[in-house]
Amino acid sequence: MIPNDFFETFKNRNTIEHDEHISRFTQEIEDLRSELTRVRDLTNLSITLQSPFHEPRSTA
Repeated sequence: MIPNDFFETFKNRNTIEHDEHISRFTQEIEDLRSELTRVRDLTNLSITLQSPFHEPRSTA
Protein backbone atom coordinates (compact mmCIF):
# COMPACT_ATOMS: atom_id res chain seq x y z
CA MET A 1 0.00 0.00 0.00
CA ILE A 2 1.32 3.46 -0.92
CA PRO A 3 1.20 6.03 1.88
CA ASN A 4 -1.07 9.00 1.26
CA ASP A 5 1.76 11.50 1.48
CA PHE A 6 3.89 9.62 -1.07
CA PHE A 7 2.53 11.58 -4.02
CA GLU A 8 2.73 14.85 -2.14
CA THR A 9 6.36 14.12 -1.27
CA PHE A 10 7.09 13.16 -4.87
CA LYS A 11 5.43 16.35 -6.11
CA ASN A 12 7.41 18.47 -3.65
CA ARG A 13 10.67 16.80 -4.64
CA ASN A 14 9.95 17.46 -8.31
CA THR A 15 9.11 21.07 -7.55
CA ILE A 16 12.38 21.52 -5.65
CA GLU A 17 14.37 19.92 -8.50
CA HIS A 18 12.57 22.14 -11.01
CA ASP A 19 13.34 25.25 -8.95
CA GLU A 20 17.00 24.23 -8.71
CA HIS A 21 17.18 23.80 -12.49
CA ILE A 22 15.59 27.20 -13.03
CA SER A 23 17.99 28.78 -10.57
CA ARG A 24 21.00 27.14 -12.23
CA PHE A 25 19.84 28.20 -15.71
CA THR A 26 19.19 31.73 -14.53
CA GLN A 27 22.71 31.95 -13.12
CA GLU A 28 24.15 30.53 -16.34
CA ILE A 29 22.27 33.14 -18.37
CA GLU A 30 23.64 35.91 -16.14
CA ASP A 31 27.17 34.52 -16.54
CA LEU A 32 26.78 34.42 -20.31
CA ARG A 33 25.45 37.98 -20.38
CA SER A 34 28.49 39.14 -18.42
CA GLU A 35 30.79 37.31 -20.79
CA LEU A 36 29.02 38.80 -23.81
CA THR A 37 29.37 42.28 -22.36
CA ARG A 38 33.08 41.71 -21.73
CA VAL A 39 33.63 40.46 -25.29
CA ARG A 40 31.68 43.42 -26.69
CA ASP A 41 33.77 45.84 -24.61
CA LEU A 42 37.02 44.21 -25.71
CA THR A 43 35.89 44.32 -29.34
CA ASN A 44 35.12 48.02 -29.06
CA LEU A 45 38.47 48.64 -27.38
CA SER A 46 40.26 46.73 -30.13
CA ILE A 47 38.49 48.76 -32.81
CA THR A 48 39.38 51.96 -30.99
CA LEU A 49 43.04 51.00 -30.68
CA GLN A 50 43.27 50.09 -34.37
CA SER A 51 41.79 53.42 -35.48
CA PRO A 52 44.29 56.07 -36.51
CA PHE A 53 44.79 58.79 -33.96
CA HIS A 54 43.57 62.19 -35.01
CA GLU A 55 46.17 64.92 -34.84
CA PRO A 56 44.97 68.09 -33.17
CA ARG A 57 44.41 70.84 -35.70
CA SER A 58 46.90 73.63 -35.75
CA THR A 59 45.32 77.04 -35.26
CA ALA A 60 48.41 78.89 -36.51
